[in-house]
Amino acid sequence: MKPYIVLNIGEKEYRLRIPATSAIELEDKLNCSVVDGMNRLCEIRVLAKYFYAAAKQLNDDVKTEGDALAVIDEYTMQGNKVEDLYDVILSVMENSGYIKQEAIDMSKKMTAQMQEKLMEKQSALLS
Repeated sequence: MKPYIVLNIGEKEYRLRIPATSAIELEDKLNCSVVDGMNRLCEIRVLAKYFYAAAKQLNDDVKTEGDALAVIDEYTMQGNKVEDLYDVILSVMENSGYIKQEAIDMSKKMTAQMQEKLMEKQSALLS
């Protein structure tokens, strides 16, 4: 296993890993553990905090949370979905040693169930 996850956005390669010092800073900002905070990844401000924590040590051009938001904007401008970054953060959390693959599988299953329910509600509203 590589010591980091690679995210390619256009020509740029971002290396992502959350070291312990960044995890502590993230916990302080979220006022909860890094694992519990993952329940709030659908909030852009929380997603940006995770991305910043993962990118700041290994990427010279990500120095602030604002830089992380700019990278997220670039990612979406290239046709990607913010939801896809959730999976990236899950991989980063596993690679960094904070969660196991089983937790990722469960999270993806729960996300799929939530998306299915949202689609059902949307269909009902449109009917």
